[in-house]
Amino acid sequence: AAPGDAQALWITGETGARELTPPGAVCCLDRLSPDGRRMLVMPGGDPGFPVTGDFLDLRTGQLTRIPLQDATLNLVPQAWSADGSRIAFEGWDDSDPSRTGVYTARASDGGHLRRLTHHAGGAHDIPLDYSPDGRQLVFYRAAAPDSDLGGRLWVVDADGTGAHRITTAAPPTAPSPRWSPDGTRILFATERLRSH
Repeated sequence: AAPGDAQALWITGETGARELTPPGAVCCLDRLSPDGRRMLVMPGGDPGFPVTGDFLDLRTGQLTRIPLQDATLNLVPQAWSADGSRIAFEGWDDSDPSRTGVYTARASDGGHLRRLTHHAGGAHDIPLDYSPDGRQLVFYRAAAPDSDLGGRLWVVDADGTGAHRITTAAPPTAPSPRWSPDGTRILFATERLRSH
């Protein structure tokens, strides 16, 4: 979004469209839960510390902060498990770069926090989609800290084992993959840099 832009979420149905959130209340993320009742969103403005997201109830428009169980770990929600019971997070600790990685936690209370990946050097691992059977996660491994360019796609088992890269060296992938409904393929885009 450009400076000064303010995102608002709307929902449409048989009775027409209605605004769910006022401009600026949320930003940057909107992932629908498998049951279609909630969305993962990031709060607009200053999210506070540690950083986390909100649940947006699609019936009422109410925002509820995702409970955190760690006082220094930033956890940005990125993906719902196939059954909606867990959330995958992009995690990092500003005071300890060795904690950067993909984490999962129960959607109900933020409990049973599990770390799935370790990425030395401070560059982030960003979980993007669970496989339809819930057994794997596709994630984007950034190439450098503070940059979403030049990274690669990886897959990890939901228990944190079997992490492996799935994309080739060139051109770099964009951080936006999704599993096919049958779980046999992963759709992704690539970075295309235009010369001037």
